[in-house]
Amino acid sequence: MLAHVAQCGTEIFLIRREEEPSERLYDETFTFVAASTLAIAGLALVASVVVEALAGPSTWLDAFRVMLIAVPLNALWAPAQARIERALRFRAMAALELGGDVVLSATSVGLTLAGAGLWGPVGGYLAWQAFRLAASYRLARFRPSVVLSRASAREIAGFGLSFSSAS
Repeated sequence: MLAHVAQCGTEIFLIRREEEPSERLYDETFTFVAASTLAIAGLALVASVVVEALAGPSTWLDAFRVMLIAVPLNALWAPAQARIERALRFRAMAALELGGDVVLSATSVGLTLAGAGLWGPVGGYLAWQAFRLAASYRLARFRPSVVLSRASAREIAGFGLSFSSAS
């Protein structure tokens, strides 16, 4: 949920454009998502500290905090996957999704069987998101750069606000 909000519909923003997005727009979108995911993960971390102060320490809060690492991993694939989808490379998308499912299952089950307990699924989820991010960048041949643009950030945020509130 946090990654969905932080992503602000940027994948759809890039896919729905009439013209092929420029490399600069892909980079600006990457930068926007990086900033929004770090902000949301940071706010969630602060909220977890408040909850811990009110309710006391918990293994679940520790797991939640580790899972916050997945927020940027989960959202930053959006520009690369948009590039893959715009090119109508659905076989590549299917391989990406299937490969991710295999990584998630194998890691989660393997760690759990090895006695990791709660940390088995946490490790599996993190491995899954890292795989999706790395594989989508590789398949899209996407090497992002940090590029700031107030105009693009405003356009992306406007689209994202309407998209996120609608979903």
